[in-house]
Amino acid sequence: MIDASPSQGDQPANGLEWFGRELAAALLHRGASQRQLADFTGYKEPYVSKAKNGKAMPSPAFAEGCDRFFNTSGSFSRLLAWISEGGHPGWFIPYINLEKQASRIEDYSNALIMGMLNRSGIGGGSMRWLQPPVGAGVERSSWSRARG
Repeated sequence: MIDASPSQGDQPANGLEWFGRELAAALLHRGASQRQLADFTGYKEPYVSKAKNGKAMPSPAFAEGCDRFFNTSGSFSRLLAWISEGGHPGWFIPYINLEKQASRIEDYSNALIMGMLNRSGIGGGSMRWLQPPVGAGVERSSWSRARG
């Protein structure tokens, strides 16, 4: 693969950025434009731009087209396969990028929902605090009828 220029700074944050930097370096090395690559591969120029900027997961057909355009003997296809198998699916990478910018991360998971719906007493239920204790002068069934 073609080395990214030193002016691009640190290591890419993720596989999409890595692919994009390799694509940008290959375009620069060949002296080609995004439009020329788009015309050759059959994709539109905005698609090429998103791939070059690491904003979208390129398709295998696009990577193969890049290999033909740059005559790289499968380098872009292998890089795409490595990215795809790199631990995170392509749709998740934007969330990884957002996590880097976050000041805090909230968890709104539904771990307690099933327990909250458990009114029959199986497993205790997470909303036991809403029910009066049995034997506190009020029958549980009459309390639940009164509550709706």
